[in-house]
Amino acid sequence: MSLELKFQKLNLVDYSYENFDIQNIEEFRDFTNQNPTVSGLNVTIPYKETILPYLDKLSKRAAEIGAVNTIKITKSGKLKGYNTDYLGFKKTL
Repeated sequence: MSLELKFQKLNLVDYSYENFDIQNIEEFRDFTNQNPTVSGLNVTIPYKETILPYLDKLSKRAAEIGAVNTIKITKSGKLKGYNTDYLGFKKTL
């Protein structure tokens, strides 16, 4: 199922999933400051560990693993990191 279809099915209007490439991790804060409508992000290699100092909070699982692949941006602008890879690996085992 495409993301657009999934958004429609969940009645999420004005949502999109876009790729934002940054050349180095130091660009991350500028990106979040310049894109206030972004409500969440996926993190890919090589940034899953190096992003940690840029986050305000980590989920318990992300803190235990020491890496994140998902970031939620709260209404107050705080950045919380999660590791959802864990759930995928857990379900396949």
